[in-house]
This record gives sequence, structure tokens and C-alpha cells, in this order.
Amino acid sequence: RSSDLSSTYVSANKRVRIRYTSSIVSGDAGSDVVSTKSIEFSLRSSMVLVNSLNGSGILGLAYPGLSHGLTSFYDALNASGNIRDLFSIRLCGVEQETFKLNGSMTFGGTVSNFYTGSIFYTPIKKELHYEIIITGMMVGSEKLAVPCSQFNDKSTIVDTGADKLLLPETIFDSVVNKIKEQIPRSYRVSDSFWRYDTQLLCNPDYSVFPDITISLLSVEGLEKEFNLILEPKNYLRARSKRSKDETCLSFGVGVSTTGTVLGLAALEGYYVIFDRANKQVGFAQSSCGSSRDRSRIEGSISRVPHNCAYENLRGEPGTGYTLNVSIGTPPQWFQILLDTGSSNFAVAAAQLEKVKSYFHVEDSSSYVDLQKSVGVEYTGGSWRGALASDLITAPDSISTPIRVKLAAVTKSDKLFKDLPMQGLIGLAYKSIAKV
Repeated sequence: RSSDLSSTYVSANKRVRIRYTSSIVSGDAGSDVVSTKSIEFSLRSSMVLVNSLNGSGILGLAYPGLSHGLTSFYDALNASGNIRDLFSIRLCGVEQETFKLNGSMTFGGTVSNFYTGSIFYTPIKKELHYEIIITGMMVGSEKLAVPCSQFNDKSTIVDTGADKLLLPETIFDSVVNKIKEQIPRSYRVSDSFWRYDTQLLCNPDYSVFPDITISLLSVEGLEKEFNLILEPKNYLRARSKRSKDETCLSFGVGVSTTGTVLGLAALEGYYVIFDRANKQVGFAQSSCGSSRDRSRIEGSISRVPHNCAYENLRGEPGTGYTLNVSIGTPPQWFQILLDTGSSNFAVAAAQLEKVKSYFHVEDSSSYVDLQKSVGVEYTGGSWRGALASDLITAPDSISTPIRVKLAAVTKSDKLFKDLPMQGLIGLAYKSIAKV
């Protein structure tokens, strides 16, 4: 192992499993001395040794709640007291000569010649990922006519580790349909291009594609917002260069089941400031590239002060109301039925009946198996599973993770068959609780 070559490496005698937007990796946890060209000193940071990464590694810069109980590089850097609790990134995209991504990163501050114009800030809603609020979207000059809370279904996060702008499926479909409507019929684009990365578009005419505008809540208050205007050169992503004169691209917008993700397709062309000290993320127009190649920014703009945070109760007629709940570390999100007629918290922990997703207990570093089997019968069904405990949160109601007992359900009779949920949470008194 490469760690054997380091005299300062210390094993944590712990194996962890990390879930990313599009993959899962696992490895052995430890710590070692780390330095970069961006800082003038070395520090000890936790790390996970894995054998299945495309690059040399991943430097996670989110909050401690996602670090599996380890001290991340950024938290070690921040604890050193040598820098401000802030970092900034200039993402310049693909350099045509080398066909490589390039950009700049600064720990502890900003660099004035990395951006032009003003910096516009949006508040960080939740300190786990860099969670923010979208207030609206446009394709060309046409607004997407949906309640603004749908843009933030489950959450909206800023993630430099994701390549695409990822959207809830209904929003994705609306964006694609609006783009198609505005492209001239004489310009042929395969229907599969919008859904599949393997379907490429070579040497496109950028002028026929509309801009995509994302409006973000301003720190100035609910009545203010600013716009990120994404040029086609940003959301049409370079994938291969077949010759000096032929570049092929894929569609840089995709579908997410876990919420909206502002990945590189939405961030390149901007200077992005992660100001953790003041709980805000800043955006300014990047200084890299020619001005005609860069995405733009507009603000500050007045808006009708609606609350665009994700509405935390959902449901369909005849099925009851569900609450969006995160379970585990890192969090896994589920629709949990609210039931004032019982007192048990149960979540599907296996592929049961018609559940769309289930709790992967092996992916949660905070999961504790209490070594007991439990089961409950209801009027319309029953379940059986393992008694356990883990950390949970719920948008706008439980912002700080709390540890609760739950049943990790592995067997069920009819309970999940006709209900759009992955679990249920009983809100009656503890005298009738099995969990």
C-alpha cells in the first residue's frame, strides 16, 4: 500500500463507506500530514484510502456532518487558526489548446483579479452540504411556471464534485421541453441527446440554443434575488475532441432523485466564494476566458417575497401526508408517512414490495444495531425488522441531527404496496410503542 511509504501515516483502524452523487466508495480511514501549494504550512488531516477512484483522490470541502466522524482537511485547516473560514474557486472550464479543465483555488480569502463586477451572496440554508435556495428558473425569456419550492425539492446544493446541473425530474422535463421549443425545427437534435451521455452533439451551433437562467435568493432578504445566466457553452459539456476542428459535447443537465445540484455546468464561468464564517455563498463573473464566452450574472433584482424552501409535507389523495426525512451519516432521504395512530418509527431497509428506495444501513457511519428484532401489525399490513438507532433531520423542523430509535424493516406484508413512502413515523404516546 502507498500508506506504507509514509512514516507519518496513522491508521484509524476503521473502514468507511462514502456515498457520492453518482457513486459509492469504501476504504480504510487514517490520518497523515498534508500540504498544498495554496497554504504555506503543513497540517494533519484524516483521509480514506481507496482503490477505485478515477483520479488521485477527492478533497471534500463540505461540513463535518458528512465526514463520518473524521476530521476533514478543511476542518483541520480551519482549526489551525491560520486562515479565515472561507475559500474561493475560479472555474474556467475546458482550455481549448490542451482540452483540460483549469481554474484557481484560494483558502482563506478572495483574489480581486479573479472576477469582474460585484459579488452577489446567497444564504446557506443548512450547514451540511452548501445548501441554498433557488427562487426561479428561465429558459431563454420563458419562465418555468412551477411553485418555486419545487426547484428545492429535498434540497438545493452547490457541489463542485458534480459535473452536471442536476434537477428534479419534473423540472428537468420542463427545461428540456422549453429548450426544444426554442431551437429551430430545421436544427436536428436527437431525442436521446437530452437523456444519455453517450449521445454526443458535435460542433454545435451555440447560437440556436437558449440561455438557462437560475435565480437565487439574496442575503438582502426575501424580496431580493440575483440571476446566474448560463450560456449554452456552459451547459453543453465538451466530452471529446475528434480532431483540431471537431469537438463533441453532451447535455450538461440531468435528473436527480435527491434534490437539485448546482454542479460544474452551472458553476463554470463564475468565481464562487464559500464564506462559511458568514453562512453565505458568493457568485461573481469570472475573469477567465473572453467576455463573450462567459456566463453572466445579474442583480440585485426585486421579487415577490414567497418562501421557496421545500414544503416539508407531501402526499396524494387517499394515501396520507409524508415528511421528507434524512436518516444516517451521510444523510439518506426518504418520504416517511406521518401516523398519529401509532408510536413506531420504521423505515424500509431492503427492497420491499413497491418501495422506490430504501435505507442502506451499511452506508451510515452513525447506524447502531441494537441486536433486537421487532415487528408490528396494522389494520392494513405488518412489518418486521431490526431495532436500531441513527441520526435524523427533517427540513424546516429538525435542522440539527438527533438520535432516535427506529426499526430497519426487512420484511413487510402489504404495508408498502400501495403507499408512496419508504417508512412511517408514529406520533402517538410511547405506551403503545414497540420501537
